[in-house]
Amino acid sequence: MKKSIYVCIFTLIFTALLACDPFSYVSAAESSPTAAATVATAGGSLNVRSAASTSSSIVSSLRNGSYVSVIGQSGNFYKVVYASGKVGYCHKNYIKVISGSQGAYASVSTYLNVRSGPSTSYGIVDSLYNGESVVKISTHGNFYKILYDGNKLGYASASYIKLRGSSSSGSTSGSTSGAISLNVPSYKQYDSRWSGVRLGNSSKTIYQSGCLTTAIAMERSFVYGYTVTPATVARNSSYTSGGAIYWPSEYGFITSSDYLSRIHSLLKQGKPVIVGAVNSYGGQHWVIVIGYTPNGGVSADDFLVNDPGSSTRKTLSAFFSAYPKFYKAAYRK
Repeated sequence: MKKSIYVCIFTLIFTALLACDPFSYVSAAESSPTAAATVATAGGSLNVRSAASTSSSIVSSLRNGSYVSVIGQSGNFYKVVYASGKVGYCHKNYIKVISGSQGAYASVSTYLNVRSGPSTSYGIVDSLYNGESVVKISTHGNFYKILYDGNKLGYASASYIKLRGSSSSGSTSGSTSGAISLNVPSYKQYDSRWSGVRLGNSSKTIYQSGCLTTAIAMERSFVYGYTVTPATVARNSSYTSGGAIYWPSEYGFITSSDYLSRIHSLLKQGKPVIVGAVNSYGGQHWVIVIGYTPNGGVSADDFLVNDPGSSTRKTLSAFFSAYPKFYKAAYRK
């Protein structure tokens, strides 16, 4: 008997992802944009390369004046996000960093509107998820001019944009008591922007069986420092005929009884953890653990989660109340 449309009922497959993951791993601290910049050539295009060397392959080219988000530097090259989901290297002689630009992130309970100008009278052109990385370029009254998705410009209310300073989205925040909070964006599998996307060649959609796909999208968005939607994960992943995702090869797994202490250890390293469990009907569901609030020990009550199928389940204990049998946890190796 199906208990909820959000329940993911599928067979777990342990084989590695057949299609190559399109992004290389970088640590969370490296992946969050730290500055905005523009391409500054004599008028020609600037090559974007696959690595920090002129001998590496050219993956794209950018017109003079194009915006990019800087996420790191390697020798004479900047590592940049030059489009949504696209990372490459550009020679620093042709990249002009915008003075005063600063890494930031959206801090909202749902979505933050991006507008075409610095007031609510301007039209909405896009939206940001909670925790989504942006770069603040300048201040205009109560609004920031921002760069998001690598190369998109817009304006967002300064009240809901948190500046990173020397911190990054991958850093662990909290007090000396040991609290941990990772700025992982919250995506829902029932979001109309991707709920109807099919999982591979199966008849299943993200709405029906995409909790794990959605959890992976949240984890990747956190690690890469830019938005990776569930639709993007679905397009770049392989699935069984029943809609089960083949696990990407960059993940390791925990199945032992000490999983809570191991999750806690991974959170302290700045790594969110994807957790799967089963309910009394055999239905399987996945959430992502994003934080820890100490209450005198390490228990499921202490862990905070983003649940792809629920807006009310906020802790691991609430998740286990609905899905009481722990199956396994996955983390980035």
